[in-house]
Amino acid sequence: MADYNLEIDSRLLPWLTTIEKMGKQKSYKPILLLSIIKEIEKGNITKNKIKLTESIEQTFDSFYNRIDNAQGITKVYLPFYYLQTDLWVIHWDSPTPQKYPSSITGTRKNIDYVSFKHGYFEALMDPSTRNIIKERLILKAEEDIKSLDPRKNPEFTPPSDVSSLLEHFFGKLVKEQSREKTFTPIDPIEVEFQQEKYLQAFLVENWNKIKEFKKLNLEIFGGSENGVEFNAGLAGRIDILAQNPTTKDLTIIELKKGLGKDHHLTQVLRYMGWVRSKFVSSNEVSGILIASTFQKKIRFVIQELSRVSLLKYNLFFQLEPVKLD
Repeated sequence: MADYNLEIDSRLLPWLTTIEKMGKQKSYKPILLLSIIKEIEKGNITKNKIKLTESIEQTFDSFYNRIDNAQGITKVYLPFYYLQTDLWVIHWDSPTPQKYPSSITGTRKNIDYVSFKHGYFEALMDPSTRNIIKERLILKAEEDIKSLDPRKNPEFTPPSDVSSLLEHFFGKLVKEQSREKTFTPIDPIEVEFQQEKYLQAFLVENWNKIKEFKKLNLEIFGGSENGVEFNAGLAGRIDILAQNPTTKDLTIIELKKGLGKDHHLTQVLRYMGWVRSKFVSSNEVSGILIASTFQKKIRFVIQELSRVSLLKYNLFFQLEPVKLD
């Protein structure tokens, strides 16, 4: 990638945010996008003019025929239309298009092609960036399928091998070996996170390089063998328990791989309460919630919590204080 920093800042991060917020169609959108990525990888799509081809439709339908345990017809035309809100622009073939296509035939008749916005297509054409996007789409699709049938069938039972089916249709992810890179305080670390455990492992491995932890003079309580996944009894497991070695103050660090929500603060407070009752000799107990972005409404909770703070990460890793508008 010629300018990885530019790609991450202007293309990849908006992608990941959009994917996290995909709406009512649930897994329809990520599966359509994965079907398009498959066509790119096969060399069938080389320009930012995406037509709803039979090949894309077949991949989409074949996947749902394997995961669905009820009669029904997949509706690839729905995400193809509704993704205009999130990721692309529709180029209509008809001068007076209907509100939305109600069939695959109508879609092909009225929509000539769609084109990705904001440089997303160029990001997809880069193998490294595409792999990160593809990974997040697969995780999103698996999460959605396990939580809600895309056809809103109340009797739907997700198959036990959803992850295997996703791999079967869309392939394994090919990880590039990371290049050695010297870290400096003004040179953020290139990194990608699949799940919270990878974020956790990264924080632990690079603990002494992270300026926010240095500023707070935090060390992992009892070392990584003790303070990571700290057993808090009935309260659960604390992602990372940290301590200021000078003041002996303790800090709960809770990690979320995507959107930080207001109910996550309840989890932080639960751990803080347990720690306060367990380590009565400590001076103060604080909490930190780390996520890639936060709900806007979380501001109404955090402003009442003087001992809890928010930090956000990005894929060029650095922690930074959150400013709530």
